[in-house]
Amino acid sequence: MLRFAADEGFRAAIVDGLRRLNPDIDIVTVQERGLRTAPDPVVLDWAANEERVLLTHDTKTMRRFAYERVQTPVQHAPMSIMVSLYPPPDSLRVFAAEQGRVTLKTNEGTAEYPRMQVLSVEEMLRHGERPKLPPVDPRSLVGDTQDKMLMF
Repeated sequence: MLRFAADEGFRAAIVDGLRRLNPDIDIVTVQERGLRTAPDPVVLDWAANEERVLLTHDTKTMRRFAYERVQTPVQHAPMSIMVSLYPPPDSLRVFAAEQGRVTLKTNEGTAEYPRMQVLSVEEMLRHGERPKLPPVDPRSLVGDTQDKMLMF
């Protein structure tokens, strides 16, 4: 199950609506976690460490820090998924495609997945698109990641 985090500027009405639509949704806000005034890089690190998809309306600074984060030589995660409230620009989709693919071990052998995926809320809600995810609990990749993952 995907876990979500809403940044400081994300509309509280949307978070409340998601919680009403699906009481089982795992969504927290940075305010609830005491990170209301935290800088964007700290919020991104926190969301990654919590294994949460970060929801944001910030199309200026958060996008820049997210780009910087995925361009660093340290591999933070085998995959990332960006969900945008509005249709993402073509340049972001091109950037995501340029990140390549990751090969993960599965119960049936190995499978390839996009290293970075970009979806809009509209694509997910109106068109039923979903991130391409391995059929494993992502939390199982924590710890002995190198034994469970092959990076290409």
